Amino acid sequence: MRQVPQFKRLAVGGLVLTIALSILILLAPAAAAAPRSTLGESNGGLAYGQQTRFGKSHLVQDSTWYAAKVARRNRLVGIGGAGTSITPLAPSSYNLSTTVTGQTFEQLGNAPGGGQTPDASGHLYTDGYFWNFCGEGATTVALGYWNTIAPINQMGSFTAPDPHTITTWDDTHNRAYIYWLGDIVKPPSFGSYGEFAYGTYPSGTTYTTDLRDTLNWEASRENTSNWSNYYYGIVWASNLSQSSLMADIESDVGVDHKADVVDVNTAYLPSWAGKGKSLSHYVAITGYNTANNTLTYIDTCGTGCGSDGNGVYTISLSSLYNGIENNFGNGSIVW
Repeated sequence: MRQVPQFKRLAVGGLVLTIALSILILLAPAAAAAPRSTLGESNGGLAYGQQTRFGKSHLVQDSTWYAAKVARRNRLVGIGGAGTSITPLAPSSYNLSTTVTGQTFEQLGNAPGGGQTPDASGHLYTDGYFWNFCGEGATTVALGYWNTIAPINQMGSFTAPDPHTITTWDDTHNRAYIYWLGDIVKPPSFGSYGEFAYGTYPSGTTYTTDLRDTLNWEASRENTSNWSNYYYGIVWASNLSQSSLMADIESDVGVDHKADVVDVNTAYLPSWAGKGKSLSHYVAITGYNTANNTLTYIDTCGTGCGSDGNGVYTISLSSLYNGIENNFGNGSIVW
């Protein structure tokens, strides 16, 4: 059992946001990744294919809805023969604005005995769970392109506990939103609060089905009538081709102007170049160029958690595809 914030109502831009404050909930156990600062050649304690399993959510989306989503994508990118495309066709290249989303930077875990960065209140803390918040970082980026109840950079400041410590976060680097997703958000498919599944300290992970449900719940503005099939679905690596990966991104980014999230092996990412680490890692896709087969993505993990730094990067389509396919059975795109 743990305590999370009790329901407190915050006014955000004339809207009302409900966040949890001080009720007891049962924490769903999960074996998952060790802190990134200690990881070597393995996948950080994740079992093979672990993130493809059901997490908090056991939701199965409507197959008819998903088939229609794929058919629409095919028409948007001109797949399927003459006369089947629809307007507007996806442009040959498109990049979403990263002015706000590109600032997204996960909380630091802070190594015991090492240099510490305080939380928003100036409190010095150590919390290894935060090294595994890449799912929450990528979700925050993707939701930055939706009219959510609270914009990702307008959450304000709040204090809340996780199973290890209590910290305070504000809108700097969109960290209040990251933490709210990790610890407090609760789609109807969840039995407990938070997108992040806490395990025995410092282990924890984000299951891809939970990430999908969080995206749909918040993108729908928590609409209980249509949230589950609102926009996002999952394609696992086993059902993905290089051409379908690009088509998914073209239709979402180029036509709908929405970001996608991929679960990819860090060994293939330019933002982890030379680090010698192979880890399952979520990043958000925010742009593409079909002329040179490149993609733009945002990595929210800083140097402290093992990358070359948070920010906007470019990757070849083949590298991203191979990184998804060779990702310890966890590869996927949430599109």
